[in-house]
Amino acid sequence: MGPGSVVRQSAPNTEVFQGTLRALEGDRMRMVDANGYVYEFGVGQQTRIMGPEGESVSPQSLREGMPVRIVTQPGGTENEVVTLQAFNPVSASSQ
Repeated sequence: MGPGSVVRQSAPNTEVFQGTLRALEGDRMRMVDANGYVYEFGVGQQTRIMGPEGESVSPQSLREGMPVRIVTQPGGTENEVVTLQAFNPVSASSQ
């Protein structure tokens, strides 16, 4: 599953989004997928933000342009699990 994917998980009402972080402003986060669609998510006290090794990181460590994976339940405003995902981009030499 590459950047820009939306996948329905086996857990009820769970969706996974992948793309690039565009903004983190207050309690809102915007992400754009590979097709150019922009998604907005709530960020609150219950939001878990993890680095590529599963470690907890602060919202302040997020930067525009970072690849992200967001796991959420539709309609949730504070339940998202936001993971900084270490994507394995295909190098130009291997194409």
